[in-house]
Amino acid sequence: MWSVLSGIEDSMRFFDAFDRQISEAFVGRRERETGGSISLTESADALVFTAELPGVARADVEITIEADVLTVRASRKQAAPEGYKLVRQERQPVELFRKLALPCRVDADAARADLSGGILTVRLPKASEARPRRISLNTAS
Repeated sequence: MWSVLSGIEDSMRFFDAFDRQISEAFVGRRERETGGSISLTESADALVFTAELPGVARADVEITIEADVLTVRASRKQAAPEGYKLVRQERQPVELFRKLALPCRVDADAARADLSGGILTVRLPKASEARPRRISLNTAS
């Protein structure tokens, strides 16, 4: 049983590394991606990016879209309150940097982001030309 799980974990690490290399090649990333778990999902009318950002303040999140590339930066610094000395620290700082080539054109002006319960959600409506359209057949003459 453990050997099967180990093989799956090895495969997942391989595909994660492969995905990062492909993203780097197509996005032209100069900075190293860091941070926790993210997802990018797609529906007929929008893309939705989510990231785990526990304890990150809204002021410490930066989201940009440029040339169909979504860039997200966020951080949570760990410091002792003023007048105190840090004696023990188990809670680690959070750093997130992701640069994702989007699979389709989006309407950046209509994009919306929310940070709630430690989860960042960015909704990116697809541009009208990227949305599926039904094409009717002409009747035979």
